[in-house]
Amino acid sequence: MINYFIFNGKDSRDFDIQLAEYPPMVKPRERIETITVPGRSGTLHIKEDENIFESYIKPFNIVALDPTRIDEIKEWLHGSGELIIGNEIDWIYDGYITEAIEFTRFYRGWHSATLNIEVQPFKKSRRIHTQALQSGNVDNYIQCDSKYPTPFVINMMDHPSATALFRINDLSIKTVFGVGETNTGWSQVISEKGIAMFQESDDPQSPVRTVPLVYSDQKAMVLEHGINKIKILKQCSTPTISYRKLTI
Repeated sequence: MINYFIFNGKDSRDFDIQLAEYPPMVKPRERIETITVPGRSGTLHIKEDENIFESYIKPFNIVALDPTRIDEIKEWLHGSGELIIGNEIDWIYDGYITEAIEFTRFYRGWHSATLNIEVQPFKKSRRIHTQALQSGNVDNYIQCDSKYPTPFVINMMDHPSATALFRINDLSIKTVFGVGETNTGWSQVISEKGIAMFQESDDPQSPVRTVPLVYSDQKAMVLEHGINKIKILKQCSTPTISYRKLTI
């Protein structure tokens, strides 16, 4: 079977690219400050916080079998995007390509290069976990299987009047959906970006608006491992919550 990767929705096999091998699976380094104390042997190691890790490089040794496609390949492999690796097909990395890619001819017109993709420490499951919620000051209990603090998305087929309040465990979140009392468009609360998105009507052509979330503690705007309590304090239509499991 041909080794491959997918970046920004495009498959390396579609560009006549071969991988000699997959990059190693890495446990990311924790973000730790090292302190040398005068007059004391050794060093101190202080964690910035729990579950804080550094990004790292995934190296891909690639071979372009068709040299006429090298410009096309270079155009594709740049910037940020989602990365899926053929031997970790169930997981998505957030990747970023900043380094130059230098192709060198080595055999019968084939060209090789080293592609370094910087990835964030957490990879997320391709499977989306979704659960229906009740609105109107009702406690909802969500089981999160991820071992690490996990972003979430709340979807509603309409949205509450002007100001909406949510409670996630001990955190209160507030946002403002337009100015009207009757809003029939869809809406989303996206914890990872700290924003809400909505349409003020059910017309598919109506503009999508973005507003910030107001909350007391950004680090707490996540689902924790185990049982989480969620409350939507105003009535809305068919709310759901979704998340992707995280691991390192």
